[in-house]
Amino acid sequence: MRNHHSKHKNLRHGSTLEHGEAHSIDHQNWNRRQFLSMGSLFTAGSLLLKSTPVNALMPNTFTNALSNTNTDNILVLIRLHGGNDGLNTIIPHSTDVGRTLYESYRPVMKLMHNTHYTDNQILSGYNHTSGSNSNSQFAIPTQMDALMNLWNNDKMSIIHNVGHDAPHLSHFKSMDYWSAGTNDDSIGLFESGWMGRLLDYQLPCYDISLPDTPPAIIIGNSTDLTFMSPEGSNMALTFTDVEEFNSLVSSGQLYPNIPNSTNCAADIERDFLRSIANNGFTYNAAIQNAYGASSNINACYPAGNELADQLSIVARLIKGDLDTRIYMVTLGGFDFHGYQMGNHQNLLGKLSEAMNCFYEDIAATGHQEKVITMAYSEFGRTVKDNGSGTDHGNLGAVMLFGDGLSGGFHGSPMDLADPSLVYSGWQSANVNNQPLTDYRSIYATLLEDWLGVHPEIVNCMFAGEVFDRIPYLIENPNTAATSTFENAATLGHNIHPENAGIVQVKYAIKQECNVKICILNQSGGLVWLLENGEKSRDAYTVDFDWQSNMIQPGEYICQMQYGSAIKQRRLLLQ
Repeated sequence: MRNHHSKHKNLRHGSTLEHGEAHSIDHQNWNRRQFLSMGSLFTAGSLLLKSTPVNALMPNTFTNALSNTNTDNILVLIRLHGGNDGLNTIIPHSTDVGRTLYESYRPVMKLMHNTHYTDNQILSGYNHTSGSNSNSQFAIPTQMDALMNLWNNDKMSIIHNVGHDAPHLSHFKSMDYWSAGTNDDSIGLFESGWMGRLLDYQLPCYDISLPDTPPAIIIGNSTDLTFMSPEGSNMALTFTDVEEFNSLVSSGQLYPNIPNSTNCAADIERDFLRSIANNGFTYNAAIQNAYGASSNINACYPAGNELADQLSIVARLIKGDLDTRIYMVTLGGFDFHGYQMGNHQNLLGKLSEAMNCFYEDIAATGHQEKVITMAYSEFGRTVKDNGSGTDHGNLGAVMLFGDGLSGGFHGSPMDLADPSLVYSGWQSANVNNQPLTDYRSIYATLLEDWLGVHPEIVNCMFAGEVFDRIPYLIENPNTAATSTFENAATLGHNIHPENAGIVQVKYAIKQECNVKICILNQSGGLVWLLENGEKSRDAYTVDFDWQSNMIQPGEYICQMQYGSAIKQRRLLLQ
């Protein structure tokens, strides 16, 4: 299991003077991203968690932040790793949406009515794009029948033709795009995740004092960028598999306590380090208590379904009232260049059965109203088959589940009559010719309308780019963050672009108040006073010339007092 407080081994490219021009670009992007993109003002105080004052002399008082959220809504992310074939997931059923063309492009891989799906799997429902009934234009394979109950009760939404305007056909690069929330790796955002940035803004003291509850939990994956903060901290508690999680809840330890039968120095050192890690693990009590306070309903989750195993854990933590609001699980194996028929449908069956059981499970305690789940993949597959499977493509469907949805179809389906599809060079849809739904529009809508994040903060997560929200995706949009936005502030810092001995401390406030900024040592003692006085609503930069003032390298705390509130960030001088 990856440590909840792990760091990148290497500094982000562009973060130091040695990186030359990249550093200047990074500095400019940081400044624009952190302050200018929101009219010089944005907040960390009203996102997923409410801002909780922190006393530098008592850092452990920064606890239970997640229990003070403006909303108790929960988001579960499901990665369908390998590139899910969208056309054989949401099948074009009627001629109105290109059924004849679909069959011509897929002479081998086409899914046929009454063979691969029946009338029971035809999707009829409200089309929010056209404002009319969908006229049963699409279907899902028979193996996905477990989802029909959710679909028929408006608890499932399908967003057509999702992707981005600069697709990449590498699994790893494309998933990094989805995880970072950008496809431009020339800007600093590419080294952090869209959720990592959000949680970093909300938890500016994360490196100093951890909350009692993990901000996010990953089960079944250890390499995702989604929760990586700009400072390089993984803000999600990460379990590489279900067995690791089960080991923790059964023993309360990260590492097994294996008796040392030798006096080997390496074994003694290993056991000592394991004991330190086990004793210092922050979240074991909260996770054990939540998991132990609940159970899964009888005979719900199918055996041999790895996604169901992961979701059963998430369900128990949710029903046990763990304050974590964001979860991620993974179902892999979707890279079918060959032998796709049957194998792909079996995987979709696993997804469907796991999802149906998950919502049945949490409904037993009334938690289903607070949970939305999104299933997505790094890219779609080629429109044409290759005789046995499909190859890496770009656009595909995203599926969402939960009581909080308005249900039905969103966005516009793939235009299979696009003339560029007939040319051999366009095995996959040309995004420039398609009615694209940008994946960040889904993120932005979930952040604002489901998690109650202020719209200005949402825009800041994507370097100030504004992505259209998807209308009617969330049945009752959450506006809880709006009322607290005006009282918020933010704090950050970076190395001066021309002098490595100077740190630029940057902050912004939304209302006039007294601001005091101090540099403290690890014991909370005052090292340097940077700012102290009445400040008007604006964004500010203060130079901390630590080298000229003979301050030793090391770890410090940058503390900002504004009005009666306090924010802090870890500050490393080197």
